[in-house]
Amino acid sequence: MIVTQAVLNKGMSLKGAWSKKQLWVLLPDWERDDTPGSLGVKKGWKRRILGVNVPSEKIQQFWALKDDHISAADKTGNLFEQPNKRFWPDDLELEPDSPEYEHMQSIKQEIKHAS
Repeated sequence: MIVTQAVLNKGMSLKGAWSKKQLWVLLPDWERDDTPGSLGVKKGWKRRILGVNVPSEKIQQFWALKDDHISAADKTGNLFEQPNKRFWPDDLELEPDSPEYEHMQSIKQEIKHAS
């Protein structure tokens, strides 16, 4: 499959770029740059990859890695999202006599009865 601007655009993240992992899948080994502080690829990679015939499996993998490096909160715009942790307000250690504690207990009961 020939790499076109449309192929690259389809793999572009929500933030308008590509991850190092994506580029390393798509580009030949000699395009990689492991020097500390580098972006992972040599300058001018885009110009050199356009028009090159790349196996379609590599392009599919390139597209599959789109947005993999972006956190769930960045994808949704919800800064309070907890993608890797189930959060329940019991974690807040509410005082047993507080209205908040009573409210959370009533929600727990509703959930228990609903399931």
